[in-house]
Amino acid sequence: RFEYQTLDRSRREIRLLELLPSNHQLSKFRPACRTFHASLDKNPPFLALSYVWGDPNDGEVILVDERRFQVTRNLFDAMMGVRETESLIIWIDAICINQADNEERGWQVSLMDNIYRQASKVLAWLGPSADDSDAVIDYLQKLGAKAEICGLHNGPEPCMRIWHAMTTTPSYMDDPTKVVSISWLDGRMLPVSKFALQLLFDSISGWKSQDRLLPMAGLKSLFRRAW
Repeated sequence: RFEYQTLDRSRREIRLLELLPSNHQLSKFRPACRTFHASLDKNPPFLALSYVWGDPNDGEVILVDERRFQVTRNLFDAMMGVRETESLIIWIDAICINQADNEERGWQVSLMDNIYRQASKVLAWLGPSADDSDAVIDYLQKLGAKAEICGLHNGPEPCMRIWHAMTTTPSYMDDPTKVVSISWLDGRMLPVSKFALQLLFDSISGWKSQDRLLPMAGLKSLFRRAW
């Protein structure tokens, strides 16, 4: 049985997990991880997991420090889904906080804002793939990348300016490398070419290929899930 070691409150300690890779001998059939303590004051590198706990009566067993540890099925699926071929350092509330210790749980919950802010990345687990949800997420990632190249990540104003430039200056159509607009990305000037805009337009409209259209049925199913 897994046993928690006391955290040092004066150092703002938290527990972190080394989530073992899928090819590790301990994690062939279930998630396995190792725990260690770290001080938030030292800015340790880690990821954080955001997920829905799920039904507490629907549980699975994982390994924590080679000991059996009960988690909900949703967390089990999340850990199976996010692990990679190399170890990940990650914070997961249900494991990293001793849920049976009310005092610890209270002050650790008070640190959660800092934990999520200091995480290098927050992984949002939406559930196992189903109803073409993988296709939806892949499409949105590609569309977002193209939109960012065009500077369309800062609200609707750059978008309106760029579309106006496209529709009112037909001569841009002659040279795909022609810069049609200037946007800003993280304080840097970003020249936007006709070619980059055309790629984004094709993705949105599906004009070049129906395969580039957003899978609406999959999107509808994704947002109807019980989170």
